[in-house]
Amino acid sequence: MKIIKKIMTVIISSVILCSCFSLLPVNAEQVYVYGNKATVFDLIAMKRSLINEDGNYTLTDYQQMSNFLLKKKSSVAKKVSISYDTEGCDMSSYLKPEVLDTIERYSGTSIIIPQASLKREGFIHGGWMYDGKVYKTGEYFTVPETDVLFVPYWYSNHVITYYAGDYDGIVGNKYATVSCTAGTNYDIAASSRFSRKGYKITGWLCSYDGLIYGPNSKYLVPDSDVTFTAIWQAAPAEISISANNGNYNDRYTVTGICGEEFVLPECEFENGTKVFNGWKYNGTVYQPGDIIIIPALLTGEKVVITATWK
Repeated sequence: MKIIKKIMTVIISSVILCSCFSLLPVNAEQVYVYGNKATVFDLIAMKRSLINEDGNYTLTDYQQMSNFLLKKKSSVAKKVSISYDTEGCDMSSYLKPEVLDTIERYSGTSIIIPQASLKREGFIHGGWMYDGKVYKTGEYFTVPETDVLFVPYWYSNHVITYYAGDYDGIVGNKYATVSCTAGTNYDIAASSRFSRKGYKITGWLCSYDGLIYGPNSKYLVPDSDVTFTAIWQAAPAEISISANNGNYNDRYTVTGICGEEFVLPECEFENGTKVFNGWKYNGTVYQPGDIIIIPALLTGEKVVITATWK
């Protein structure tokens, strides 16, 4: 009976201690299982248990619990300040300028990066920079254990101008412009950016570095406006020579270059009993051996030469 009585006393005491001291663990090892649930009240209850020599805990349990709470205390979140350096810039775009006031937050928590709307001539406010990283408006930022000072991240846009050059035969505008951000990679315009009769663009002469870049190539935008001037080359011209004898397939094609001479060939076509009378081009009839100058043509156009008969 004495043994049973003693057991019941231990059980009742344990229940009372648990209710008074926030779920006291069975032993100190379970402190690490329960994590941050262990408190100083648990340590007090353990010390009382040792004083009463009720056998629930050992001195090792008490030391482990004490070490754990000391470690937990050292890792408690710190309150730090978060500030924004506006660099004296115009804040007129902020409906609520107070979003940039210094605030205090605990380390390990998160804040939302406020809007980036500072005004500075020649630049665009692209975000807030801290510790070498740029944070955009609306991003989450985890508060570190040290005070934070955000500084503006600035970038500049520059004008890239394309110029067709001072040439005859340019179809449409001679200039075109785009806006690009300094430090970014940009795709240079294609050869179809401008149109010139009898010619095609083979490259772009850059005013910034004096280099020639190919159409569609990559270009690192400098911190400066840039002009690209078209480099033109005479384009191949398609020359269609047809029999004009009622048979559509009785024709062939050769290639020439804009501005070059083309010698009209001998006629190898037939048209029944009719006799070849010459080659018709642009309303004029020429004979084999005559020379024409290949004109400047737009893309898709061609020189058409047809046989005449009598």
